[in-house]
This record gives sequence, structure tokens and C-alpha cells, in this order.
Amino acid sequence: MGDITAEALQKLREIVQAGDAGTTFEIHGRQYSSKGLHLVPKEVRPEPLALHTLSGLGNYAKTGPGVEVGSASRAFHVVSPERVNLIGPAGGDNGQRDIYAASTLDEKLKQFPFGTYLDPETFIVALLTLFVASEGRAQVLQLAGSVKAERVLELADDGVSQTVSVRRGMSQTTQVVVPNPVTLKPYRTFREIDQPESPFLLRARNPKNEEGVPEFALFEADGGAWRLTAVERIKDYLAGGPVVVIA
Repeated sequence: MGDITAEALQKLREIVQAGDAGTTFEIHGRQYSSKGLHLVPKEVRPEPLALHTLSGLGNYAKTGPGVEVGSASRAFHVVSPERVNLIGPAGGDNGQRDIYAASTLDEKLKQFPFGTYLDPETFIVALLTLFVASEGRAQVLQLAGSVKAERVLELADDGVSQTVSVRRGMSQTTQVVVPNPVTLKPYRTFREIDQPESPFLLRARNPKNEEGVPEFALFEADGGAWRLTAVERIKDYLAGGPVVVIA
């Protein structure tokens, strides 16, 4: 292999230097670069104000500092049953929107562990504290509170229906069919709105050690339709003020 000439070295040097700088070109009036570049922000934008209630978000939309109160482009964006953003008009180099504030469902608010089997005592406490009082809740509470330490009996007709032994009076027991589906109103979204009501599948099983009372579990049976209902109710709650609601 021959020696590299000074001319070749200079050419390599020019190629490397050109690669470091990148090449700029224009397409449809916009400037592009062949090398990754980082935009230097013109101004520092504060993080959205973190809230946990719809009422707090509504009050901030009216009087909060930094909010363009007179702008018709402000809007509540109902992202999900757990989050609502207060957004501003599109702007900036890339047409991004400012998020003035965001209200998210407080993670400290416990929710029922759907799909998990619980012993009757834990199950009853969860029903009383994590569900809105309703006829369906009363029906499930009555069943879970009177269940006796006997095995769950599977009916052979369809493999789904179940019966459990429950107490009647001081010593009498009887077999009761587990009601399905049951209509309940668990706390799953912001507390200011009426919680969506939906059907659930109630199941019972014998404990793992095969002794003691049966365990109970609830499974969601509406395919997530409650989320659409919750979004609409959040929209209705926030509607009527000076800010448009998008859901």
C-alpha cells in the first residue's frame, strides 16, 4: 500500500470537518440538517401545576396566575377518568400547547383489587369502604357475611354457576347460588362525580389450604365501558364555565 499524499490527507480533513458541521438544506420552505441538532428554548416554561380534584382545577382556570384568562383557546382536556389537563392555545416553533395545570386522581386513594381473591373479612371491609352504597353492594355483603366454612360447590350444568353454604339462624345452613352478574359502583374516578355503575362477575373459591371459609373475588364484566361514562360525567361537571371542555 502506497503512502498517503498530503493532498489526500487534506481531503480527508475536509470530509471530517464537513461531517462535524453537518449539511443544511431546504424542503418546502423549512430548513433541515443532516446532523442531529438541539433546539435552544427561547423561554423556560414552568411545569404544570399538579392538582388532585376537579374543583381545584376549575378554580385555577378562573383565577390562576399565568393562565390566559381571556383566551378562547383555553380548554379542559379530559384525558382519562384519572386525568384532566387545562391546556392553552397552540404556539411555539412546533405548535405545542401549554399545559397550565393537570388534575390527576390521587394515588393514595385506595381502589378495590379486582381479580384478587380475598377472605370474607377483608372482602367485606373493602366493599364497605371502596364502593358506593347500593342494592348490589348490600346483596354481596349479605352473602359474604353469612358464608360458612364449607367447600364451594360447582354446579355441573355450565361450569360457571356456583353455590356456597350460608348460615340461616343459629345453626341452620342452606345452599345459596352466588349472584351473577352483580351491579356495583366502585370508586374509580374523581370523587366529585357520580361513580359509574357497571356489572361485575362474583366468584368464590376454596382457600389454598382447603380449610376455612371460601374466598371471594370480583371481576370487571363491562369491557371497560365505565371509562367512557366517567369521561362524559367529568365533561358535564366541568361544562358551563368560561372554559371549553374536550373529551
